[in-house]
Amino acid sequence: ETLSGSLDRANKNPNDPVYNHYMFENIAASVQIHIKNNSLSDFQEKFFPIFCFILQNDISEFIPYVFQVLSLLLENMPENTLKSNENLIGIFSGALTPAAWESSGNIPPLARLIGAFISRNDARDLVAQNLTKILGIFQKLINSKANDQHGLFLVNCLIRYQKFEDIKQYLPPVIRCIFKRISIKKTNKIIRGLLLFLTTLILSYGVDNTIGLINSVQNGMFEMMIEKLIIPDLVLSTSAGTPREKRAICIALSQLLTTESAFLQQENCNSKLWSPLVTNMLEIFNNHKIKDEDIDQDDDGLPDDITLAEGSNNLGESEKLTLTKSYQAAFTALIFAGQPRFDPLPKAQANVSTSKMFCSGLMKIGENRIGVLTTNMKDDERGMLQKYLQENRC
Repeated sequence: ETLSGSLDRANKNPNDPVYNHYMFENIAASVQIHIKNNSLSDFQEKFFPIFCFILQNDISEFIPYVFQVLSLLLENMPENTLKSNENLIGIFSGALTPAAWESSGNIPPLARLIGAFISRNDARDLVAQNLTKILGIFQKLINSKANDQHGLFLVNCLIRYQKFEDIKQYLPPVIRCIFKRISIKKTNKIIRGLLLFLTTLILSYGVDNTIGLINSVQNGMFEMMIEKLIIPDLVLSTSAGTPREKRAICIALSQLLTTESAFLQQENCNSKLWSPLVTNMLEIFNNHKIKDEDIDQDDDGLPDDITLAEGSNNLGESEKLTLTKSYQAAFTALIFAGQPRFDPLPKAQANVSTSKMFCSGLMKIGENRIGVLTTNMKDDERGMLQKYLQENRC
């Protein structure tokens, strides 16, 4: 029996969760094979009618799986093929309706699906036409302790892939929503999300524009955010990320700490922030093995915020930080669907050496300026900085 035939038959009696899961694992594996063979159109021809039937008839047992498979498909489809695909455009419209987000099991794969649309060049106009709907979804998700990371994921995708001119008017309200959410309920997860949001802003818009955006909400908000929210949990939040996220965070912080900007120009005011940020950066480099080659390795494990039924007792504390129990009953990640392809690093910075960038940036600042900025450093912290500079031959 063919996979499409098995799925068609299971639609009539979707009551065996174990069978359903492994059936969709096989379907996701089939997508991977079609990706390698450049034959995704063949997969779509066979499975899209069945997927549309599942979505139209609200077969709830299958919908989270379908969204994962569709996300994988969108992330790997050739550019300039979306506009002629009426099925996918129709699915995008349906995914933006409030009803689609009512089931908690739909939220992780739906967020990934919307993110996959946002990441495509041939979906730019489609996304721009629906910005208010996407940001409405963000507002709903950011106010949920269980779902805030998915709201931040959508906003990060918009920042990374959408034109600044299209979204700049929405960014101050988005920033207000994030800070309001943190003021109501501060968790490790939302602080880590804030760090990734800050990273995406810096890598996409630069340090000065990021400072201007955050301070447009309230004067002095950027410095307050760094001092009160970022510094206290920086090492733990960074170490909890994927290798790709860790590298992006380190490059963004390197830019903040070494690029000529409003932050660096106020060294007398910001030395109390610069020193602990540098100390934390060095701890991340020394104790958490941030290596440039990490980014070239496939991320192993399931997407963030999914409870692992087996083996979770062996996780370290930093790994447990990325996991919640929100979707254990309703959502199971497909291993062969992989993780979202979102990368906060622009292509121009994809091959930048993290250590060399930070080290060379420090040297450009100059010894005299570093002396001012390290006024608040302890002797052992200064020694750690000197050792780092020497070891990296700067």
